[in-house]
Amino acid sequence: MKRNTGLMKILLINLFFCIVHLTILAQNEELKWQENTPLSWDHFQGIPEEGTNEKSATVWRLSCPYNINNHEMTVTVNAYFKINKSWVIEKTDALLHHEQGHFDLVEIYARELMKKVSKYKFQNKSTKLISKEVNALLRDATRECQTELKLYHKETFENPENQAEWDKKIEKRLKVLEKYKS
Repeated sequence: MKRNTGLMKILLINLFFCIVHLTILAQNEELKWQENTPLSWDHFQGIPEEGTNEKSATVWRLSCPYNINNHEMTVTVNAYFKINKSWVIEKTDALLHHEQGHFDLVEIYARELMKKVSKYKFQNKSTKLISKEVNALLRDATRECQTELKLYHKETFENPENQAEWDKKIEKRLKVLEKYKS
């Protein structure tokens, strides 16, 4: 009988740690862009697309939650890297640097969206109308970001010698928009 009790304790302890581990993983499915937290290959946990010619993929999203309280609107705009959707086949320093450029461009669009939202006139509008307008701004920023990411990828992945030029552009734009970072 004691043997079964001991085995049961071990199974329950293992189950507990599995639940804790799964909870932590679920909370870490996205990485918010932060200046001092560069991407690492550990962040690329997704499964590569079947039949792809690409060596990696950065999957991202912009978020723009807002709150209206006493006719005051507070907005936060963030760039997120989707850990469980982003993937890699061939790990090199140059490729990781390239993927960081993708994520940095997403942050630029988060800042540009914050700049637009902070200057936008939302006074005397219904919550429903504000929601519609914020969502339209978010859609536009996402579309513009996707367009530039395609250009970045084409110009740097196909011609790696262009990476340094893009690095300078990205760094400059991040600095210009620094007051809009979250």
